[in-house]
Amino acid sequence: MEGIIYESSSLYSGLVSAIKLQLMIDVNINDIEIKYIVSDQCPPVSIHNDVGVRVFLDKKKANVDFFTKYPLCITLKNIPMENQDSVIVV
Repeated sequence: MEGIIYESSSLYSGLVSAIKLQLMIDVNINDIEIKYIVSDQCPPVSIHNDVGVRVFLDKKKANVDFFTKYPLCITLKNIPMENQDSVIVV
């Protein structure tokens, strides 16, 4: 488990930057997919824009147990190069 601090006013771009910095992701070869888990009965919810970040942050603010509730799930995806297929790395 890792934690990040970022400027929440930057929303999606700030979240992506903070995650890439904290996890030392090479932005030249990897892109990321961000999701969070609401419950065991629901599939993970994608965060792909500012609205998704706002919804996620509102859920986190409303919950006292913020370290374990709504964890982020980060999937690394190779950026396709010429003549190379995309590969998902977990």
